[in-house]
Amino acid sequence: MIGKRMAIVVAAVWAHAVLDFACAFQKNSLSRNHIIRSLTPLYLARVASFVIETEIMNSDQVEDRIEQLCLLFEQLKPYLAGKWRQAS
Repeated sequence: MIGKRMAIVVAAVWAHAVLDFACAFQKNSLSRNHIIRSLTPLYLARVASFVIETEIMNSDQVEDRIEQLCLLFEQLKPYLAGKWRQAS
């Protein structure tokens, strides 16, 4: 909980969702427009979560938070590779 508000979409959930949506987009089992429209509310929730998480941070702390997210995506490369192979 952050103050009286709670972050809606944590970074790990967001990262997995993005990778799963990317694989679904690549597999083309659904309309690509439908996939993108489905991701939009999650994106907006993640943006809101990020704003809530970082609103009291200074710019260096926010930059560190972004770097942590980048590292998380790097750590999930094997997950993406496995899902991508399954989707192909």
